[in-house]
Amino acid sequence: MCNGKAMDLRKGRGWETTRAGETSQWSYSLQLYYYCEEMDLCNEVYEKLVDIDVGLLRASCFWHLRVFFLALVAIENTKLKVKSKRNWKHDAKRYVNMIRIWVTKHQAINMAHRLLILEAFQKNHASERELVTCFDAAIARSAKAGFQQDAALAAAIAVRLVQDETNKLAYARRARELFTSWGALGVVEYLASTTHIYSKSEKFTRPSLIVRAMSRQTVNRARARFDDCIPAQHREISGEF
Repeated sequence: MCNGKAMDLRKGRGWETTRAGETSQWSYSLQLYYYCEEMDLCNEVYEKLVDIDVGLLRASCFWHLRVFFLALVAIENTKLKVKSKRNWKHDAKRYVNMIRIWVTKHQAINMAHRLLILEAFQKNHASERELVTCFDAAIARSAKAGFQQDAALAAAIAVRLVQDETNKLAYARRARELFTSWGALGVVEYLASTTHIYSKSEKFTRPSLIVRAMSRQTVNRARARFDDCIPAQHREISGEF
């Protein structure tokens, strides 16, 4: 997706080019670009998605997930102090507040761990100890809920925020483990090829910070949920890359 192959594959198969199809493609692209830490591509897709009226989809998990990634991009740009016509800090606050309302007032259980990730990410002037505590909680909560991809994402964000080299390596190793367990080998390879800390973490032997806090059964919960229902078309497409 980061080099355009996904778009070529989509066109070659004659998949729908309606607005609904386009916005779904943009939404999934935003997620993958963020996993791969490609912020220029994230910002490009963000501008396409941010003002789209999704109508009845506002009640769906697809909208919830889109808002989560819009919030991540806005927070990232706030921290990077990216110059833009957008007020990134305002956008971040708006999206995080939306998710907080879903969790606290509407019991959106699949968003509770994501709110922890966002709150940890928003920490400003936090000590190393506080960051580690917040991100460990977010990773453990995500894994316990069965969302390995979110646990991996929390670890990847922690890599960028913590300052201690040992902590960076531990989080990078945990992110690799979780992305690999989730099946996102392409993301792992991409990060290792573009970010030194991930290639270095492959040789890092210290146990990751929270590995003892999660049983194998919990960590593999999400994978077990989907392993037996991957459609043949998905297997075929995966083999073409």
